[in-house]
Parts: sequence; C-alpha cells; structure tokens
Amino acid sequence: MLYTVVLLILLLKSPTLILSLQCYVCEGGFTLNCTVTSDTFPSFSKCQLVNGGICWITVMWNQNNQTSSILVDSINTMLDNYASKHIIMASADMTVVHQHEFPQVNHSFGYVCLSDKCNDEISLKQTLRSLIIEDKFAQELTPLLEIISPFDAHSTAYIVFIIIPSFIL
Repeated sequence: MLYTVVLLILLLKSPTLILSLQCYVCEGGFTLNCTVTSDTFPSFSKCQLVNGGICWITVMWNQNNQTSSILVDSINTMLDNYASKHIIMASADMTVVHQHEFPQVNHSFGYVCLSDKCNDEISLKQTLRSLIIEDKFAQELTPLLEIISPFDAHSTAYIVFIIIPSFIL
C-alpha cells in the first residue's frame, strides 16, 4: 500500500520534476508599430515565469509596413539529446498575396534555449544586438517574380522560396 501511495505521488509530481526549467511566457505576444531593435523592444514586466521544457522567442519584422511582432513562450517537452543549450534560426520570406500587386517581405528569427529564464529581456537584447540582416533578398528576388492577375491557383504554378539558416551556439 505504501509503495502504491509513493508511486502515485511521484506520478502526480512528475510533470513538475520533468519540466523544471523556468521560461517566460508573454500571453498574446507583442505587436509594435516600429522595427524592433536592441534599443526598441517592450518590457517583459507583464510576462509570467512558468515551468517548461524548452524556452523560445520569435521576432518577426514586416518590411512593408515597418511593424514587428514578438512571441515569448515555452513548450512542455524535454530535449535531452541536444548538444547545445541555445539555437538561433533566421529566415527571410517573400509572399505575393492575391489582392496585392507587390510582394510582402518578412524577416524573422527564432531563439530556442534550454536553460533557466533564458528567454528573458537580456537574451533578446543580446541577440538583437548581434543580429545583422543584409536586405538583398527583396532586391534580388522581386525582378524574378511575375505577377499574374487575376491569380488562378488551378492553372498557375507557384514556388515557395524561403531561406532559413540555423546557428547552433
């Protein structure tokens, strides 16, 4: 009987034992009417610390209207087999939306980390300070695109072109 009670307590407490990493979570994220830099990002004062397995931050810059979005969250899973505690991924994408005659250009980066409170304001500031995006993407790709109006998905071939380099720190 005592063995069963101890086992039951361990099973009930196991998510806390397994997901002991503390991560920041900012419900709804941040949408800003400016280009986020290491000097112009919002305070995480309204974010909460939660137990998680993987912490992450994603920053997206809309190059057309100079707005930015920041997502700060955690994933409740464990990754024990990663050699690094920090992974940075950057991407640039261009989309031609049916009703718009000009391409939508976005840049983004994702930061995944596996240590306590690693997705905090300090980490975001350091990452933004060291991030350099050379904006040749739109200038080189735009002349190669042919806008077909009106767009008919059944008769038109299209290509999705995304550049995503990953850096493991």
